[in-house]
Amino acid sequence: MAQKDTQQSKQDRHDTAVQAEEPKEIEAKDALCGLLNREAVVWHVEKRLSAMADTDSCALFLIDLDDFSQVNATLGCQAGDRAIRQAARILSGLFRASDVLGRLGGDEFVAFLAGQIPEKAARAKGAQICTQLQLVLGEAPGITVTASVGICLVQGLLLPFWEKTIFPLQAPFHWTNCLKTWIAASVCWK
Repeated sequence: MAQKDTQQSKQDRHDTAVQAEEPKEIEAKDALCGLLNREAVVWHVEKRLSAMADTDSCALFLIDLDDFSQVNATLGCQAGDRAIRQAARILSGLFRASDVLGRLGGDEFVAFLAGQIPEKAARAKGAQICTQLQLVLGEAPGITVTASVGICLVQGLLLPFWEKTIFPLQAPFHWTNCLKTWIAASVCWK
């Protein structure tokens, strides 16, 4: 019983700290595309993680626009800015209002889903992102910008592993025009 009370008291302190740190709405938005910025994404994901049940799962989608530097170099920064805004609009249409969606910076975006997320649904969402995020910019033949998506799906008691190793969002992308999925559900965590 005492251990349960201690865990509840830790959760209460965490909840109070998270509420106290909620970013202001204006500061929480990326100035270029209007999605959540990195700091707001971290805040919202931490809040969702702390509310998850042991039976819940979560999925983190890391989305990168492929060869985006060519857009700025060839068509200029204004074209690059328009492409970022267009990508944000497309992504907004692919996720629910209850999902956490933001721009990490540059040409990198992130989406976080929590609840009951089957592996098949996560893979289908990743494929949908790759299909929908294909932008043709400039005059013919133009530059085609595609997206690469990395997915990490975590279930239940693996959340401590998730919080310490996957969630910091520091791993750079080193792949192009593809879908990579890492399913942590088969890993045993104690």
